[in-house]
Amino acid sequence: MAARRVLVFPMVAALALLGATAAPSVAAPDDEDRVAAIQVGLVESRQSVNALYAEAAALSERFNGAVVAAEDAERELADLDGRISAAERELEGERAVVEELTIDQLTDQRPVVVFQSLLDAEDPLQLLERSSAYASTQDAMAGQIAQLEAKQAVVRSVRAQAAAAAERHQQAVDEQAAARTRIENLIATAEQRQDELVGERGDLLAELARLENSTVEEVTQRQDRIDERLDAGGVAPDPQRGETVSPVPAPAPAPAPKPSTPPPAPKPSTPPPANASAVEAMIAYARAQLGKPYGWGAAGPGSFDCSGLTMRALEAAGRPVPRTAGAQYQALTDVPVSQRQRGDLLFYANGSGIYHVTIYLGGGQMIHAPRPGRTVEIVPDSWMGEPTYAARPFA
Repeated sequence: MAARRVLVFPMVAALALLGATAAPSVAAPDDEDRVAAIQVGLVESRQSVNALYAEAAALSERFNGAVVAAEDAERELADLDGRISAAERELEGERAVVEELTIDQLTDQRPVVVFQSLLDAEDPLQLLERSSAYASTQDAMAGQIAQLEAKQAVVRSVRAQAAAAAERHQQAVDEQAAARTRIENLIATAEQRQDELVGERGDLLAELARLENSTVEEVTQRQDRIDERLDAGGVAPDPQRGETVSPVPAPAPAPAPKPSTPPPAPKPSTPPPANASAVEAMIAYARAQLGKPYGWGAAGPGSFDCSGLTMRALEAAGRPVPRTAGAQYQALTDVPVSQRQRGDLLFYANGSGIYHVTIYLGGGQMIHAPRPGRTVEIVPDSWMGEPTYAARPFA
């Protein structure tokens, strides 16, 4: 339901432009409503498919976050397993000492001898000395028991930490599975709907050509331009009419039920200019990936999701960053969006956190891996509306 709501504004803007880009022939008054209905249907159908792909792309970041969380938990578990083994070895050594002391006290005659020596003391000073010796023996035994209890407490504590890490690992694995299933279902639904639309589109365009007294070829070419602009986040104007249109923001993906990254707090600062050589190395890598398909959860070399592309591009320039878009923003130097410059990363967020990241090329252009069904491409930086955050990798 949320995905349908976010389509309203782009669809309304599209209709206004569609009226301006219609063929010169004017439909009969009785047919005008039908023409408008066809135009609405074509726009809504295209955007409904795009919205499914956009939601899948946003969920890819949630999937990536779960993968990172699972890997972190695995490393923690491995470390804790080693600590448990070491603590248990120390515990067994301490237990053996206590057992040996206990057996000695139960089987030999030293307590009797000590007691007899106390009775045989010839004066108070001798009695005090012998009592101190006996107390020292008992204190040693108590000390060993205290050490044993301390070792037991350590083992219990480390085991509790391991249990918590195992629970976090399982939660992350479950999160991965849920995100994977949702992403696959969204993509399958989008692909099925896209296949269905092929036939529907042809029928509607033929009817539209008849109503406008135009040709199927002309209305198809016009609709192809519109569809391309819709796929890029807006509506294509008709160049024959000399019109220019600012892109309409692409539909924002529906918020994920569980955010992989909370919206980061602003990090006020005045960052220095970017390192030019590093910026160009990063951009060169990203450009070399142009045309490679979007792949959710992918970080190259054959396909990429949005944060996979930025991570690899930054690595190529000698700047390692975390895997997810949200973690990348936290790792870099925040800059005001209005002061973005070539080489900055642009981030897009909703109430569930950051769901998309791109590389700003300057001149109002950015390069990114957009969503399933598309490839790494260069688009206007208004492709998804105004970025929520910007960050400088080489400040």
